[in-house]
Amino acid sequence: MLKIEEIHIKDFYTFKSVEDKMDRLGLAYKTEIKMPTIPARIDALSDSELGRLYSEVLEYFNFIIYQFSVAKCEKLESDNRLKYVTSKLKKENDKNFECNPAYVEVLLENQKINQLMIMLEAAKTMITKRLAVISRLIEVRKLEWDKNKRDTNVNKFMPFIDSIGDVDEE
Repeated sequence: MLKIEEIHIKDFYTFKSVEDKMDRLGLAYKTEIKMPTIPARIDALSDSELGRLYSEVLEYFNFIIYQFSVAKCEKLESDNRLKYVTSKLKKENDKNFECNPAYVEVLLENQKINQLMIMLEAAKTMITKRLAVISRLIEVRKLEWDKNKRDTNVNKFMPFIDSIGDVDEE
């Protein structure tokens, strides 16, 4: 299966709809994923709950990246349609081409895609920050676990180390 990172804008450019693009590229991706609920105190979660939350947030992040790449391709197509309509109307010497229904329709579509991209960019930023917080907490727990494991191992050998110290003193 093609990974999201391997999708390039040129792959999308020749197709008419998002579904055509996805079918052509062989992508089967969920059409809607909800943002997982993040509790107020994530430090109170167990290790397994924290791992599950991390994987859910990461899946949502990948979905946002996917949506952003689709929106970026739609934006390119919309920009080209806008340029085409503008140049065609200017060639016809239409001085009020801004009032032409075709121009207005393409311009509105372009603006909607711009708004969508802004919202997706904001979502990407928010999810990145949440992933960073969860990752840091996982790292801290891993370090604590490693430290506790080291301390436990040292405590196991402490009587042996003490006995060696006693031998050296004699």
